[in-house]
Amino acid sequence: MMWLVISLALVACDAGRISGLVLDHGRRPLADAAVTLRGEPLRGKALIRFSDRQGRYAFPNLPPGRYTISAEKEGFHRVTKSVTLSEGGRLEVELVLPPKLIVR
Repeated sequence: MMWLVISLALVACDAGRISGLVLDHGRRPLADAAVTLRGEPLRGKALIRFSDRQGRYAFPNLPPGRYTISAEKEGFHRVTKSVTLSEGGRLEVELVLPPKLIVR
């Protein structure tokens, strides 16, 4: 039983985190943008979070590896970035969404 507790503690220490901000081209926070994380460590799954009122999002407890992170919101173009998360690493990724042009 004690070995199990120690093993779980070691796994928790190795987990990384990707977080950041979603902003518009004027660098104002964008709330309710869909932020999607994909990568080989997720074994084909996609994680989705929505930015809060301050434009923040977070993906905690991630295994190390290469990821793509994208953000999208109606009225804006989608932005995608590739990142590499080290074991136990913490990455801050800022996603600036350019507006879609409206043609009338």
